Amino acid sequence: MSLLSFVSVKAQTLDEAMTAYKNYTSMQGEGIVNERSYGLLLQAYEGLAKCSRDELTAEKSAMVKSTLKEIYPSLRRGAYYFTSNQDKEKALLFARSYIDLAMLKIMGDASLIGTEGYAELASFVAVGLYNHKDYLNAITYFQCYLSTSDQSNRKLAFEGLARCYYALKNYENVIYISTQGLKMFPDSWPMQVAAIESCVYAKEDAKMEGFLNNALKYHPDNLTLLLYRAQMYERTEQYTKAIADFERLVAAQSDNLDFSCHLAFDYYNAGVKLCLEDQEEKDSLRLALADLDSLALNTVALDSLGIDSVSLAAKRDSLLRDIAALNQDSSIVDADIAAIRQDSASAAVPRVSKRKLANQYFIKAAPLFETIIANTPYAANVAYALATCYVGLEDTPNLLKANKTLMALIADQVLDLSNLRVETNYKPTMDLNTKVKKTERQKATFSDVDINIPITGKRNEDTYVVVIGNEKYKYFSKVNFAQHDGKTFAEYCRKVLGVPSENIRERYDASLTEIKEPIKYLQEKTTMNPGKLDIIVYYAGHGIPNVATGGAYLLPTDATGTDFESCYELDVLYKQLNDMPAKSVTVFLDACFSGATRGNEMLFSERFVEYEVDEAEAQGNMVVFCATTGKQTAMAYDEKQHGFFTYFVLRKLKETGGNVTLGELGDYVSERVANKAFDIKNKKQTPVVNVSTSLGDTWKSRKLY
Repeated sequence: MSLLSFVSVKAQTLDEAMTAYKNYTSMQGEGIVNERSYGLLLQAYEGLAKCSRDELTAEKSAMVKSTLKEIYPSLRRGAYYFTSNQDKEKALLFARSYIDLAMLKIMGDASLIGTEGYAELASFVAVGLYNHKDYLNAITYFQCYLSTSDQSNRKLAFEGLARCYYALKNYENVIYISTQGLKMFPDSWPMQVAAIESCVYAKEDAKMEGFLNNALKYHPDNLTLLLYRAQMYERTEQYTKAIADFERLVAAQSDNLDFSCHLAFDYYNAGVKLCLEDQEEKDSLRLALADLDSLALNTVALDSLGIDSVSLAAKRDSLLRDIAALNQDSSIVDADIAAIRQDSASAAVPRVSKRKLANQYFIKAAPLFETIIANTPYAANVAYALATCYVGLEDTPNLLKANKTLMALIADQVLDLSNLRVETNYKPTMDLNTKVKKTERQKATFSDVDINIPITGKRNEDTYVVVIGNEKYKYFSKVNFAQHDGKTFAEYCRKVLGVPSENIRERYDASLTEIKEPIKYLQEKTTMNPGKLDIIVYYAGHGIPNVATGGAYLLPTDATGTDFESCYELDVLYKQLNDMPAKSVTVFLDACFSGATRGNEMLFSERFVEYEVDEAEAQGNMVVFCATTGKQTAMAYDEKQHGFFTYFVLRKLKETGGNVTLGELGDYVSERVANKAFDIKNKKQTPVVNVSTSLGDTWKSRKLY
């Protein structure tokens, strides 16, 4: 519901706003309190709020400010009036207006924030907007509430903020807000869940551990939390901690083969890790011993270091004792080590053999692997780990049996511990790791520009945006990620540029009529507000050349491409945009007009030549960012799941928080796309900026807000 949808006329001028307020006060004086009187109050408020953002004389500014201050408590009463009448939508409008008035720049020194009812209504608005899924605006009002000293809804506000940021995929802020909120409300389940899930998406395992530990204090029997923590320990190679959690999970669900498999591999990995550390220590000690023996032959060096033969012998004996301790389970014992063992039978052993500790884990892993292999006899990775355990335990009969299983699976036998490796696949599989490696990340479902989008807090109410994302075509191949491009660009307009959602028209897989409709809306809107509005048009989809005329067209999703009457000529679009009495027009085209597609195919199978169309010229105050030039193709950046052009536009907006000139944006996008596209696709794609000659270089200093 819009702010004044129940008011027939909006105040456009200061005089109209003052007249509306005079009529409201007159009705109040007569004891008339109803929907009409409060409609006049809202009319007055919005008119005065609009005027406060204009350049006013000192006298008029003072009048606007004093009148708004008088209106302020009446807006609160309006919120309570409609609440008592059970009209939640209008109550929300008045409560929101009450909070918004206090935030007006002109009221900065009026000390309205935190006055009577402020905290209560800020919380009411925030929750209302959250329930309407208007998360971006809900954040502002949760923050308004938290700026007060009120404690009654503080927990709710922190939980609401965390949920809003989570819904907006701003995981860094979820983690930050939850960290602060859980210090005061450590038992908050919504904050715990939002923080843990955000850590998953943001790959923040170190921070996740703290959230999981806190959550398990309050929910110690929650198996989902326990599983999250156990898997986090596996990813960070903290196998002994993972073992403790999976032992609890197996105890709770003894028939869960997945849990048992994780536990077996955690035992195994803990043993393997100790064996690798043991070998590293042995190698280090033997190297030190070799260095010491070399030093013993260099009397000049010994004299310069002030080391005598007695000290040198003591150091050598100490190293030999350490080596002896590490080799106490090994069959490789040289004469020096044997002598040391005899001479120091009662001496304290300086080190503990990690191989011996590893065997304790192999002993626990082996029977679990035996059970798993009995249920899944095809599991080569399980058979390989089982054989490795038996090598470590020097259990020859069971090793022969395990190697027989590997031979049946056409896999290499395990004969010694020379090729130890940590297993990163915790499910029975025919695939075998061939080298030590870290756990591979799953393919991302979104890229770095899709999450943690900056929320700048700007209010860009005089900017209107049209977004077209044409991905699925009836007669042509799809344009990979075009819808995702459009939706993410729209999100950046909302969050970074501060464009209200109601100012953004989004159309996906659009027909010609559906493309023209929002353009017509812009024509009418700019005519109503000449010289005041900034226009942004974004298009991702197929472009198509008219070979006969050299013209370039946007391709609707239902067009055949042979009847250009059903396509949108670029020259016509530019003329329509130029004819609008807008303050500025900026166009982003993630499309090419050569006849090729993002997938490097041709739009028409019978054409094998890419065409170079006549470049449509930008007109008037228009600036056009084009993804390509000439015969080039606008390609997809598959790893990031965007077009190359759109990805780098979004990345620059993210890096700068939108505080970038069009000149800087054009230079950045052109350079980054050209290099990255050539590196990955081995094809050229060079974005260009098309501007009217009448603009000169003035466009370069323009910004999108």
